[in-house]
Amino acid sequence: MTERSSEEFIHKILVEKGANIYRMKGFLAIEGSDEKMIFHSVGMLTSKTPMGVWMPGEKRECVVVIIGKHLN
Repeated sequence: MTERSSEEFIHKILVEKGANIYRMKGFLAIEGSDEKMIFHSVGMLTSKTPMGVWMPGEKRECVVVIIGKHLN
């Protein structure tokens, strides 16, 4: 996932379901970056913070947990 696509993904979720989302959190694997990014959202406020580098052999993946109501 690129930096831009991660922002577009988060924005799309908030636009479509923002009224029903209490909190989102997780970590992101950004293309071209060796750092894991921590993602956090409360209401419509979001932040991303570097968490450290991916370890050799560690699976690079994006994991997002969404807490809210009326979500599929």
